[in-house]
Formats: sequence, structure tokens, C-alpha cells
Amino acid sequence: MKRILHRVNNAGQQAGLLLNAKKTKVMHIPASKESSNVEPDIKIDRTSLENVDNFKYLGSIKTSDGTCTKDINTRIAMAKQGMVSLNNIWKDKSIPKPLKFKLLKTLVWPRMLYGCETWTMRKADELKIETAEMWFFRRLLRVSWKDRRTNGNVLAEMGTGSTLLSLVKERRLKYIGHAERNAKTDLMKTIFGGKTAKRGRGRPSLSYFDQVSKATGLKLQSILQKSQDKVIWRGIVKSSCAAANINPDDAAR
Repeated sequence: MKRILHRVNNAGQQAGLLLNAKKTKVMHIPASKESSNVEPDIKIDRTSLENVDNFKYLGSIKTSDGTCTKDINTRIAMAKQGMVSLNNIWKDKSIPKPLKFKLLKTLVWPRMLYGCETWTMRKADELKIETAEMWFFRRLLRVSWKDRRTNGNVLAEMGTGSTLLSLVKERRLKYIGHAERNAKTDLMKTIFGGKTAKRGRGRPSLSYFDQVSKATGLKLQSILQKSQDKVIWRGIVKSSCAAANINPDDAAR
């Protein structure tokens, strides 16, 4: 990191550009628990850069532990905030429920699903997404916890099933197809096949590829090969949608 930053700084100075040390942050992703407490001392022109545990890049939050939990929690909070700001619409009895549902998917769900194509989710994260979806439906229907209505009853009134988590998984598959067919970069192949460090003891963390492989039932080589063909990959995505009992067209919205 020091060597790369030094080269960038020198190239910038030759072009008349300077790196702002106060605005430049360093996030260390440790290879093991033993090195998690080690903070790198990286400097720009003798000015030490601030070490952080997380930072926001292109709207998504990156953390030093390599998980997406903080980003998912932030997205859920933003979606709930948008839901609350539309209370006048949800209270309006003259607006039919199907139209309210379309407004929910158009105005609220994009906040929730931004960047979801790259999420690596744990069981707890998946539960939070499902819980947030039920919160949206109950808010739309003006259902209070005092009404003692089950989730199944709420979904029946909405005329839909629990699909938000499935949409996240489907968008991930579609993103892989687009990334693999991009002839200008082999980034996806590097992410799938690359290894940055030797794994330590204990149960390994759930990887992005593990979730993709589980959703498709395919191994790495098959995913890389089949995703090159748009027609074949589209069929795999549709079959995954059918297995999850969701409409594949919803994943594109």
C-alpha cells in the first residue's frame, strides 16, 4: 500500500496534482485475528493518514471485516426513512392497494436494493431483509402490532409473497452475467479465482462465490463458462427464479 500510494503521489505531482492527506483514509483488512490490531502507518509527504474501520464508496459502505452487514443495515434504514416520508400516500384510502404496492417497489425498494448485487449475506442479514419487507407491507396497510395479524395474513392481503430477499439473489446472478461478458475487464474472474491470504483457523467466512454456487447449483468453472452465453445464463436465472417461486421480471425492476 505504501509503495502504490507513493507511485500515485509522484505521478500526481508530475502532473501538477496533489493528494490531500486530510481527506485520504486507510482501511486495513487483516488476514488474521492476530494482525487485526495492527494499524499501518502510511504517510503522504510526511503526513500520516487516518486509519478507519469503514468508509463509503459509490454509495456502498466497505468495512474492514469484509462483511456487508453495515451496508445492509444502512440501506434498510434509508428505505424505512423513505417509507415514512410517504405516509400521506399510505394513509390515502382513495389509492388502491395494487397502486400502492407499485409505488412501494418504485420509490422505496430501489433505496433498499442499491448495490445489493455485491452483497455477501449471512443468515442474520437475510432475516433482517425479510423483516424489513414485512415492515414495509405493514406500514403500507396501516397494520399495527396491536392488531395481532400474522405475516401470512398480511401477505395474503397484499396478494404477494415474500420476494425481496429473492430479488437480491436474482440481481446478483444477473450482475455476474453482465460482468462476465464484459470484454474490457476480467475483474469478475479475478474475484472468483483470486486468493489474497492463507485462511486461519476456524470456520471460513461465507464467500460471494459460495452464495452464487448455492443459488445456481453450479461449480466455479461452470459459472464462468455458462455466464459467457447470455441465452444460457438467462435460462439459469429463470430456473432459479422458478425454484424460488418469484417472477423473474421483478428482478429487473
